[in-house]
Amino acid sequence: MPTEVEIGEKLISFLKKDKCEIFQEVKSGKRYIDVVTRKKDVIAAFELKKGLTLAVIEQAVSNLANTNYSYVVIPSLVRNRMWRFSIKTCKLYGLGIFEINFQRNTVKELSPAIHSDISKDLILLDGQKDFSKAGTNKGKKFTAFTNTKNQLLEEFGNGNTSLKNIVSKIKHHYSHNPSAITSLRQAINRGLIDDLIMDGNDKIIKFIIN
Repeated sequence: MPTEVEIGEKLISFLKKDKCEIFQEVKSGKRYIDVVTRKKDVIAAFELKKGLTLAVIEQAVSNLANTNYSYVVIPSLVRNRMWRFSIKTCKLYGLGIFEINFQRNTVKELSPAIHSDISKDLILLDGQKDFSKAGTNKGKKFTAFTNTKNQLLEEFGNGNTSLKNIVSKIKHHYSHNPSAITSLRQAINRGLIDDLIMDGNDKIIKFIIN
């Protein structure tokens, strides 16, 4: 039985033929969607699982709040009564299914229904394209904070030491600049951004450990 990471690798290899943007381990509420694609303004979600369970169907249904299409991606399975019930449930909710045959290296698709009434709250970042492998349950994820932190570090590396000035230049994930300044100052003071510290004049300095 292939792992979820192996299922994800196979899926991504197939999706690349469609010339869409592919994002992995995308945060959605308190969960992470294994794979998200974007082609023009159309967003699709893909949940990777070893079996077609009610749990993964529930995950796929919840993804419809933020995506136009939602799929369950599984390896080829034995057809039985539970399989047929699960297929009917997917069709009922307008979900799609990608069934991957690892022996034959083929993909069978059950097309989903399109959902146009979505919240569009999903944040898709370039770092999500290759930071974490789809199907990885453990390890670091590329979050909106990671994206903001990386931009701050890049500005600092370019010689910009004023937190206020840095915040005005980067595309952060906070609601407004004052909130970003307060939150990033706290993050730096808590040691969450590499080895940076703040001095008394709201300047960022590098703390060198000998």
